[in-house]
Amino acid sequence: MPIPRMTTRRVMSAIAIIAIDLAYLQQGVFHLYLLIAVPVLQTGLFWVVSSRGVIRPFWVGFEMFGWAGVIAFRLGVGTLWYRFYDGRINDVLNAIAHRRPDVARAVVTVLFCEGTPIQDTIPGLLPESLIAGMPILFLALIGGLIAACPVIQRGRLRTSPIASPEV
Repeated sequence: MPIPRMTTRRVMSAIAIIAIDLAYLQQGVFHLYLLIAVPVLQTGLFWVVSSRGVIRPFWVGFEMFGWAGVIAFRLGVGTLWYRFYDGRINDVLNAIAHRRPDVARAVVTVLFCEGTPIQDTIPGLLPESLIAGMPILFLALIGGLIAACPVIQRGRLRTSPIASPEV
């Protein structure tokens, strides 16, 4: 298996993207649902075009739908989703706490890093961010699968040999 080529342009692009992310996070203004989704989408940008210059349909669809999801979340859907998500998580944790307090404590420790030194840091927010950003990643995955579908790639519907009438 050949080792993928890493050009200077790609390395410089990756460093620029990481620098922009770190500058954005340093401002202290970030949305929990974007903490995982945006870096995943930014990494996907490098997969859109192969090292041979071939455009990969799955990654094009993944990026288009993913960034559309990020824009929708930034325009207000994210606030509604986070309220819904936060309410449901609290309801589930309260239900578990009534039956099994030890399990509820373990889930809270893993999901929210409560009681750990990294509770209020960015690494401590990553598990919750993964769950909160899941709709964006699912939307991106659906877009990638739609774009990679052979029916879409050929631009026409394929007829099944069983369904087509014999002439």
